[in-house]
Amino acid sequence: MNVGGGEMPGFFLFGGLNEDGQATNTLFFIHFDIAANKEIIQKGEYVKAAPLKLTAKKFPNATGKPPCPRYAHGAAVFGNYFVVFGGRNNKLYSSEMKNLALNDLHLFDFHKEMWVTVAMFGDMPCTRWSPTLVSSSDKLILLGGMNLAHYCNNAVFELTFS
Repeated sequence: MNVGGGEMPGFFLFGGLNEDGQATNTLFFIHFDIAANKEIIQKGEYVKAAPLKLTAKKFPNATGKPPCPRYAHGAAVFGNYFVVFGGRNNKLYSSEMKNLALNDLHLFDFHKEMWVTVAMFGDMPCTRWSPTLVSSSDKLILLGGMNLAHYCNNAVFELTFS
């Protein structure tokens, strides 16, 4: 994956709960440092039992508005984007709304380091946390999850972009 100007094997880590149990919205790219791990892995094979050396990259200069803090969201990489859907934030609960689940969609362009909030139209998924979000070359598939009212039905949502 080409993140931050170079090809690096790794994964994104977004949000979750901090040590105080509060939802966060920090984005990290955790990458595997090939040079620092050359004694442990050679030609794609482990040759020595030892902890791997990983590096965490934050995006402090990212532009756009990031998603609100959340945990138990769906996430996937789609082309040049890291995608976040739904999730849960207990601080959003109010007696009027009676909800703490989200159904918003956000893209992080990791080449431009820019957040974009996506407006969705058509048959929209209900608010949910713990959904499954999977990407293919041209679409995202969303299914499952739950909210305060129920487990989300077995509908499968196809999210396409135009």
